[in-house]
Amino acid sequence: MIKLNVKRTDLLEALFYAQNFIDKKTTMSILKNIILYTNNGKLIVEATDLEISYQTKICCDIIEEGSILLDPKKIYELTKELPFQNITIEEKDNFWIKIKSDKNKEEENSEMEYEIAGLPAEEFPRFITAVDGKYLSVSSSLLKDMIDKTIFSVASDDVKTKISLTGINFETIREDNLKKIRMVSSDSLRMNLIDKTIDTDFELEKPIIIPKKGAIELKKILDRYESINLFMQDKFLFILTEKENITIRLIDDKFPPYRSIIPKNEGNSIEIDRLKFINTLKRLTILTTDVYDSIKMKTNKNIIELETLENETARAKETIPINTEHADFIEIVFNGKFVLNILSVMKSKNIKLKINNSKSPCLITGSDDEGFLSIFMPIIV
Repeated sequence: MIKLNVKRTDLLEALFYAQNFIDKKTTMSILKNIILYTNNGKLIVEATDLEISYQTKICCDIIEEGSILLDPKKIYELTKELPFQNITIEEKDNFWIKIKSDKNKEEENSEMEYEIAGLPAEEFPRFITAVDGKYLSVSSSLLKDMIDKTIFSVASDDVKTKISLTGINFETIREDNLKKIRMVSSDSLRMNLIDKTIDTDFELEKPIIIPKKGAIELKKILDRYESINLFMQDKFLFILTEKENITIRLIDDKFPPYRSIIPKNEGNSIEIDRLKFINTLKRLTILTTDVYDSIKMKTNKNIIELETLENETARAKETIPINTEHADFIEIVFNGKFVLNILSVMKSKNIKLKINNSKSPCLITGSDDEGFLSIFMPIIV
């Protein structure tokens, strides 16, 4: 039966992160719990929704080895409110645990004791660990930038959506004699792609698809480390750090052939101040009334005219100066908020918008957003 002394703040941190991996809507009552168990002189805390699993290790003083399932909210809220630096967790009869203070000099005259009902841990799904293999060690800031530039165009998860579009495609490529990692996402109306050069011989046998929820949790853990290790095995992606590990079940499907929709020729190339474009679209989309937040754009010499489609409650029109490489007149209608999403994750002072005609995909790039491109489909009216 488990018994140990642990630093309160260490346990609190572990419980805080583990709660994110509990599926509150699950009908499987066992998955509404977290597991605490001892191993190799440390306390292990795990949580899972069967698609994503979390594990963290805590240094502690183990008195008796053991394992127990606990309600994550109760144990977290109680640990948060306890005023002591160290606490003792001790399993009693019938899987109840006693939580009390581990006294020190400052706490000689104070003692608190609480009991929480637990469950046996035998049937809890155990954490899947990676076997020996080749890992990709990658900078957290690099990977975070890749996720930021792709996650917003992942398709929503509904019955009409292709399962392959509900995640981010991740692959390794060779280009210009350089090894790169690539992320691609699409909701069929827009597509984002970003490449980053890596200095390693790591290579995926085939592309994988990381589910959106997994990408969100991956992004969260990146904020806590300068770099992480990634490992792919069978149908799982393993995120490995100094003390935390995450296992993500990959989407078992093949991403659509995205390369075929990337425009091959230059078309009409327009250079626009990104911040001016953003601010204009923010104002205009306030007054759009249709579900597509439709904005009409047309080139006119060295300016573009942007306006809302006609409606009975509001109208707006603005112009922005541009540099054009091709002076052909072009007119398109696009989803203003979609384009705002794209521009907001970029950092280039000026962006290039390449358009062939009013019905073909439109390409956005920026000189300070190396390796990134975004494509959106115009609205046909």
